[in-house]
Amino acid sequence: MRQKIENATAILQRPYTAEMLAGMIEAPLEAVQAELEKLAKAGRVKEVDGVYLTCRPAAQTIGRWCFDQVLAKQMLQVIRKKRITSVRGLAKQVGYSRQYAFLYMEAMASIGLIRWDGESGRYVAKRMVKNKSLQALGTNVKKGILGEMKYGVRHQSESKNA
Repeated sequence: MRQKIENATAILQRPYTAEMLAGMIEAPLEAVQAELEKLAKAGRVKEVDGVYLTCRPAAQTIGRWCFDQVLAKQMLQVIRKKRITSVRGLAKQVGYSRQYAFLYMEAMASIGLIRWDGESGRYVAKRMVKNKSLQALGTNVKKGILGEMKYGVRHQSESKNA
């Protein structure tokens, strides 16, 4: 239910009410209002007199992908707190698809926000992340960087040129 509400609020570009959202996803109004209150506390939506608007302050569109800095920070916190050994593990923890988690992990690894720790066998995130480094998220994604970090395997097109 939470994921349905988050997905619906993410695609809405005009102001909406809890009743309208409940009708869209066919969910109980009380549950929708409770989730909207949680999203408002997290800063993902704003509410004025019962009318909501989705906040998109830190989204950066690169090519056809839109990288959300808030989501990237959330993923970094999960990587710091949990023992994340794979893309699938991160996707399960944050509630997004494996492809989405892979895209973010590859973008974060490309700018040095995460690395593979061979001793502990898990991904490790930088402790202090500045907003300036998150603004570079997705600008220069190195294809195959996760495999290179974890297994020492280079991307096929790079190994042919080397």
